[in-house]
Amino acid sequence: MVFNFPANDTLINDEKNFGSQVTYYEEMRRIGRNAVWEQYGDIIITRPVDKRENFIKRCVGLPGDNIKLVNGKLFINDKPEDYFPQSERMHLMTVPAGTALDRERLEEFGIKIRESQNDLQQYDENIYLVNITNEEKANLKLPEGYKIEDFISPPTGDLFPYYDTSHHWSGDNFGPIWVPKKGSTIELTPDNVIRYQRCIQVYEENKFENKGGKIFINDVAADRYTFKMDYYWLMGDNRHKSLDSRYWGFVPEDHVVGKASLIWFSTENGPRWKRIFTWIK
Repeated sequence: MVFNFPANDTLINDEKNFGSQVTYYEEMRRIGRNAVWEQYGDIIITRPVDKRENFIKRCVGLPGDNIKLVNGKLFINDKPEDYFPQSERMHLMTVPAGTALDRERLEEFGIKIRESQNDLQQYDENIYLVNITNEEKANLKLPEGYKIEDFISPPTGDLFPYYDTSHHWSGDNFGPIWVPKKGSTIELTPDNVIRYQRCIQVYEENKFENKGGKIFINDVAADRYTFKMDYYWLMGDNRHKSLDSRYWGFVPEDHVVGKASLIWFSTENGPRWKRIFTWIK
């Protein structure tokens, strides 16, 4: 099975963008719903919302895991995520007064950016937003007068679970949040019901009502719920440019299409030969 999707870690299987210069193709191994493949760090294809689109993301949270982001750093069950060299995020780079920062200058520092993806943006006077991979940052040696620091996104109202205004989460400071596991029972509280209502009502097809703070499931008063399916937490490697579980929540097992395995073709202003026919890690 071959999918086509933009290189900026977003929507795939989009006929409108098929064959454009910023798309590339992935060959997926389609697997059965009950196959034992789910591992932390897998790149999988999912259908995260009730639409026909497919997305490709990294599985960072398995059923039963606790997920949180602290100043852009992801923790799974209070342990930091594995190191992925090509994972990238935006950074603030301060340059000497009167200095311009462009693609050529960044390449001298060992940073390769994609102009088509706005990987370099003016942020403030003498400060730029630059998208940098983990590997580039680890090998970065800046001249005197240059400084780099993590960019931390501010709280926003478009994150899952949408109507939760009490926690002030952001794309870089999020959670903790527990990923539902098949057979696990949770107590339904005012704090967590907003996170799990969609799983209970939409994905697991129950009638769900909140009457004055009292929960009714299939017309029966309920203070607990046992999940029927496993769920997953997915995040893109391009952390500040990824629509993922931070925006659309948990992915149920029956929305998983398969596992990404091979980059069949890659192009951006011409073929990217180093990526063609390489295995996805």
